[in-house]
Amino acid sequence: MMPASMRGDRRRAGFTLIEMLVVLAIIGVLASLSAVAVFRLIGTQQNANTKSELSRLEAAFKKAYRSAADNYSKEPIPVAASYQSAYSTILTRAGNDRLRAQVIWTKLRLRRAFPMTFNEALNPADGNPVPPLPYYTNTLAPLGYTAATVTNTPPATPARTSPESSVCLLLALERGEDGPGLQQSDLGPSAFFKSLPVQLRSGQPGQPVTAMVDGWGNPLFFVRWPIYLNASNSQNPTNYGLTGQPVAGFNDADDPTGLLASTSWQGTAGYAWFTTTFHGLVPHAGGPPQTYRIFPIIASGGANNQLGFNPYAITLAGSPVGSTDADDLLATLATPQ
Repeated sequence: MMPASMRGDRRRAGFTLIEMLVVLAIIGVLASLSAVAVFRLIGTQQNANTKSELSRLEAAFKKAYRSAADNYSKEPIPVAASYQSAYSTILTRAGNDRLRAQVIWTKLRLRRAFPMTFNEALNPADGNPVPPLPYYTNTLAPLGYTAATVTNTPPATPARTSPESSVCLLLALERGEDGPGLQQSDLGPSAFFKSLPVQLRSGQPGQPVTAMVDGWGNPLFFVRWPIYLNASNSQNPTNYGLTGQPVAGFNDADDPTGLLASTSWQGTAGYAWFTTTFHGLVPHAGGPPQTYRIFPIIASGGANNQLGFNPYAITLAGSPVGSTDADDLLATLATPQ
């Protein structure tokens, strides 16, 4: 007969069901805590990577954009033969004022050099006599993106549906408006670039094109955003919505003397064309020149990929609304006078 002490030892050879459940519960709690910590760390790193990328792009783009704007504002008129018809049209719409025409010409050239959509790259003046840059045509057309295939109007929810502005931004920086263009290696690691298809007018995706993406793999968004400046908000950066930085003066950097605020020009067909093609203007109203000033912006929708503003609402006459999503990450490319 087996001694009682040996029978007790045999009974304790395993765990009871309750003990196993307790151990599994403890392991589950520890695993969930570890998972939360890991995901939080990943999210923090993605956020930091995106901020670093935006900072790098901000420096590169600001230099390219401002240098181009300075060159265009001094461009002799008329320029090359391919532009003479275009400038003649601009001069007529400027009320035959050459200084105002130069301001509009600068904006048109910037729109042509730094487009937000494929349609804008291939039709920089919405059908007016301004040819697209051969660079964009030669780059996009072989992939199936032509004036006949790309959409006429931007998508209703650009922050979630189209990488076009990110592709256009990369193409503009690679082309180089003033001097040699940048290489992708100059802009960041390979993780910041992804091949993505763009929807065609038929609803079918075209050939994939390389877009810049944020830390979460979602396309960045580029927009030339107009900020309304006047005497009441020039000293109050909280009223700038998206910029958060004080700005010297009331006027558009490309219209420092307020030529677009001329009372004699407002109400003309040229004025109406300008506000539809470029951005809203504000009546002079007898005070200092008041206008919308363009701030190029590069943005990430953050972890939720929900951008808190519509990049394509920039031609509206109403004052633009700042970002409504605290998750957004913005590089505001405000440029000095």
